[in-house]
Amino acid sequence: MAEESKTVDGFKVPAVPKRAKQPQFPALKYEQPTNAGPPQHEYTLEVVKSGSQVESHSVPTTKTFYTFGRLPVCDYPMDHESISRYHAVLQFYADGTACIIDLGSSHGTFINKAEAVAKIPTRVNVGDQIRFGMSSRIWILSGQAEELPDQDEPEHQEQPQTDSTKTQRDPVAYLYKFLRKTVEKDEYTWTVTTDDEDQ
Repeated sequence: MAEESKTVDGFKVPAVPKRAKQPQFPALKYEQPTNAGPPQHEYTLEVVKSGSQVESHSVPTTKTFYTFGRLPVCDYPMDHESISRYHAVLQFYADGTACIIDLGSSHGTFINKAEAVAKIPTRVNVGDQIRFGMSSRIWILSGQAEELPDQDEPEHQEQPQTDSTKTQRDPVAYLYKFLRKTVEKDEYTWTVTTDDEDQ
C-alpha cells in the first residue's frame, strides 16, 4: 500500500515509495579450482528440443565458469521442475579444456546419454550433448572442433609439470595409449590374412 503524501510548510510533499525487497537466493556452494581460466575461444550453447533448435546462447569470455539451474540468478536459468536450483556448472580451465560439474542435483546431468558423477568434473567437447534432469531439451556446445584440446579427460587438479604429464599431450604417445586401451577392451578382433584370402 502506497504511503500518503505529507504536508510540509503548507506544501504537499509526495511520499517516497518503499523499495520492494530484493528476493534472497541461497548462496552457490561451489568453489572453482585454482587452474580455472576463461574460455580461450568463442563458444555457443545451442538448445534443441524435438529435433529443432529453440535457443542459442553465446558463452562470454569474461568468466571462468557458468551456472545452470532453476534460479533466475543462474547464468542459464531453466524452468523444468526436475531442475535443481543450482544444477550444474560449465567450468573452463587455463589449459583450454572444459568440464561439466553436476552440483549434486536431484535428477542428474547427462553428457551424451551417460550420467555424470555428482561433483566430479566430466570433460565436454565441441558437439557433445548435455541434458539436465528430466528436461527434454538438449544443450550442445558449439564451436570449431579444434578449439578444445584433443587429449585424455583431465583430472583438473593441481599437479606439477612432470615428464609423464607432458607426454600426455604428445600425439604419438596419445595414439599409442588409445590403441593400447582399445586392445585391452577387446573392441576389435585382429585377424591375419594372406594375399590369396584378401582377394
